[in-house]
Amino acid sequence: MTNTAAITTNKADIPDAVARTAVEWLLAWQMADEPSHIWLKICQWRQANSINEQAWQHIESINGQLACLAQSGTSHIAHQTISSPHTSRRQALKVLSAFIVVSGSSWLLARQQPWQHWTTDHYTGIGQQLRLTLEDGSEVFLNSSSAINIQFTATQRRIVLVKGEIYINSGKDNFGQSQFNNARPLVVEFAQGQAKPIGTRFAVRQFDNHSKVSVYQGKVALQGSKVSHTVIVNAGKQRTFSVDNDGAEHYGASQSVSESEAAWTQGMIVASDMRLQDFLNELSRHRIGIIQCAPKVADLKVSGTYPLKQVDKVLQSLTAALPIKISAFSRYWLRVLPVNDEY
Repeated sequence: MTNTAAITTNKADIPDAVARTAVEWLLAWQMADEPSHIWLKICQWRQANSINEQAWQHIESINGQLACLAQSGTSHIAHQTISSPHTSRRQALKVLSAFIVVSGSSWLLARQQPWQHWTTDHYTGIGQQLRLTLEDGSEVFLNSSSAINIQFTATQRRIVLVKGEIYINSGKDNFGQSQFNNARPLVVEFAQGQAKPIGTRFAVRQFDNHSKVSVYQGKVALQGSKVSHTVIVNAGKQRTFSVDNDGAEHYGASQSVSESEAAWTQGMIVASDMRLQDFLNELSRHRIGIIQCAPKVADLKVSGTYPLKQVDKVLQSLTAALPIKISAFSRYWLRVLPVNDEY
């Protein structure tokens, strides 16, 4: 078992996916017919790495805070609801999840609101997009929950992606040419390295442990922080890039990218036979909270063009086109289930 005493839980260091998994494990354990079986799986998950253990410790701390409310009326109601033999699983799960979401809201909202990025030059909150025109004429679009810093000097043009995703239509550097007869290079810096565009339109998206560069016009030189190797990404292609714990750089295989993947710059999401799970993952970037997808419906296909400003309406429209339904544990916790699911 991981030595829990040696770990200091830092909520900001826990990736969203791990945090959600920890909550799901707690719910499964609380509601299981054979909790000891679920507990063994939880222990295995916790032992897999220290981040999982940190997430579980935070969930346990929330659960402990709830236990301290035993004298309050709401806590008593929750206990009665969960323990009553006449209470359905769905009712109990709704009560339990509501308590976890409310009690853990500081964790959830802190991760999904831009407060920690107020010190950056430009940022967006959940469900927001931002369009900027820089001094060199370049256009920069920030996707939902993104943040950047702009560093333009006499010798360089640098955009630092702090979080999220940006789309850039690079401009011609007339200032650099007129002053120094040599245009200042444009560089986009992200966690694992940097991208140098050559007369191009492209996007950079930063994930927890890797980044992705998608090129729509021109080409981009992709480099790691060591600048020991350069990979050219041509128009119509995209590649991922990561750095492992030993500092080794890894470039993903070149894959095709469609203009429709940049539809978010117009406030839309375009799907063509997209897996429902993948569609919901993209949609959830534009709504505060969690949208879960049951494995039974994860592979259903979604096609169409949908507005990102109306996520709840998009979800409802899916119920008319697919054999699914939306179960709301709370305002911030939705689950997409098979239409005939009774759980």
